[in-house]
Amino acid sequence: MDLEEDSRLLLLVEFLSEITHDCWAANKMRDGWKHGPLRSEEQKTHPNLVHYVDLDEANKDWNRHTAQTVLRTLMERGFLVEAPNANDS
Repeated sequence: MDLEEDSRLLLLVEFLSEITHDCWAANKMRDGWKHGPLRSEEQKTHPNLVHYVDLDEANKDWNRHTAQTVLRTLMERGFLVEAPNANDS
């Protein structure tokens, strides 16, 4: 399946993108980081510690690229990646 051609797989990419961001944010916050206007190692602030929907498109695209890379790698290694049929939900 082609990730760019299958709208169901595009939904999976978006879902995985959000999970990628949520995991990153949870790890940062667990380490004492909080949202701030600037990234600061000293103050442990980062502007991207927001909900995924509030990220700018450049940062969403970074997460999408990560999700697409994982899916493509799985598919290239022979794993079957299928989006559920619309009537299966």
